[in-house]
Amino acid sequence: MSGEVNGTVPTEMDQVAETSVPPELSNEETLINDIDEIVSERMVDGQLLYEVRWKMTFENTDKLRQQAPQAVKDFELYKQMGRVITINNYIEPDTAGVQVTADDVANVHYNVTYKGGHKTIVTHKFLEKYYARELIQFLLPVLAESV
Repeated sequence: MSGEVNGTVPTEMDQVAETSVPPELSNEETLINDIDEIVSERMVDGQLLYEVRWKMTFENTDKLRQQAPQAVKDFELYKQMGRVITINNYIEPDTAGVQVTADDVANVHYNVTYKGGHKTIVTHKFLEKYYARELIQFLLPVLAESV
């Protein structure tokens, strides 16, 4: 009979369990695509570990720095910035004379101010991930002007 394992037919629960196990990582790109965001960190036996959203596990920092450096950089910037930020303005992508695409919108950068009056430039994706509410509040008047 097809689907038999050790003489038994897998149940629906067995099939769900099989599909919920993350696939073996074959290369760097797979790991990067599987990471949604780094949500926290923890020291275990003197080693810094990151909690990654795709698995909700704590991962070795050296491994993540090697395999998903941008995710680590984004999380570290988020920790540095803190919870309260001000989005000052946006920097439009250079689209002079060219039709704007969805990729262009995703590539918009923003000037932000965070604790201590520090300023930096961040991507739209970074704000979507860590500061979605602030991004929406900033964009509402901008979008209203363009209508």
